[in-house]
Amino acid sequence: MYSLNLDKDNRVLSVCPCLDGQTYENIVNSFPDGDVSEYRYENGEFIHDPEPKPEPTAQEPTVEEDTLSMLVDHEERIINLELGLTE
Repeated sequence: MYSLNLDKDNRVLSVCPCLDGQTYENIVNSFPDGDVSEYRYENGEFIHDPEPKPEPTAQEPTVEEDTLSMLVDHEERIINLELGLTE
């Protein structure tokens, strides 16, 4: 037997084996495989309800990426000067 730790919206936070002598609020014989936090437990049933994943945010370039970009630009300018090309 297992005890469910539920959030306010009945989302499963964790599952633990029941220990003798302890009292539990939500006891089940089995639970879904995988990430249990993708489930809610309501009326004795597990409901698959994954939370939406946040959209990735654009990240600022690292110092190394910024430096490499400047080096590429610098090399391109030198090559154009050597070829006698002007902008």
